[in-house]
Amino acid sequence: MALIALSCLVLCAGCAARRTTHTVQVSPDDLEVFRKSFEGTLIDKKIEEFDREVPRVSWLPFWTERESSVYVMFNVMDTTGRTRKLFDYTNDRKRMEELRYYYRALAKGDNVVVDLGFVDDNASEEVFDRITKK
Repeated sequence: MALIALSCLVLCAGCAARRTTHTVQVSPDDLEVFRKSFEGTLIDKKIEEFDREVPRVSWLPFWTERESSVYVMFNVMDTTGRTRKLFDYTNDRKRMEELRYYYRALAKGDNVVVDLGFVDDNASEEVFDRITKK
């Protein structure tokens, strides 16, 4: 009886070891299908910078450090005449510099290309990856 159980165990282990898994490889070109962008005219822009004190150590409330963040919003009219509000909010230093650059480089009335990135069609808000002058 023990021999039968041992042989069944070896057979099951052999089948499990031989099972091949099929992996799906996605290339960057495949992802570009889901990337969306549009062209339009910049109608309005707004930037707000925030600083807040956050506790550095939870049990020492007086020991804080300053955390900065940037909020930027662009109103862009696309080619169909629809006004779209695009925004981003971040406290990442690199992204903050990018958002400040976009705000300084673009003026009202500029023709712009907005890269929305990988869009979730069911999202209630529109965020963007890049916005550049055409």
